[in-house]
Amino acid sequence: MELRTASRLYKGAVAARRLAYERLEERTQGDYTSSLRRFTVFCEKEGCPNPLEQRFIELPSVLAAYIHQLAGSNSSQWSAEKIRAALPWYYSRPDMIIGGHPHDKWVIETHSDRRQVTRGNPA
Repeated sequence: MELRTASRLYKGAVAARRLAYERLEERTQGDYTSSLRRFTVFCEKEGCPNPLEQRFIELPSVLAAYIHQLAGSNSSQWSAEKIRAALPWYYSRPDMIIGGHPHDKWVIETHSDRRQVTRGNPA
């Protein structure tokens, strides 16, 4: 069930997400931001849109390729784990779920004109 953006429950869910976002430690926010910046550079080098500005259909696959590259290039899995944590954090921020974007799933909608639109969290 998806909540209507005008509903009291939806507004409560957005307020809860905002509170969770604000309470995340500043250092962790900085780590996540750096990790997301590196992922953005990877996407742009591969000819993909900026994932922080535009959801695109291939985003989950590009993310998987990026995590695979991180895991193969580092003896530590920390970088891969950080991007795995950073993306759900980013895509569940209050400004990213406005307009009915689900925070916990990835949805590809096909409109009657065959245009595909992505919504939600690719992680």
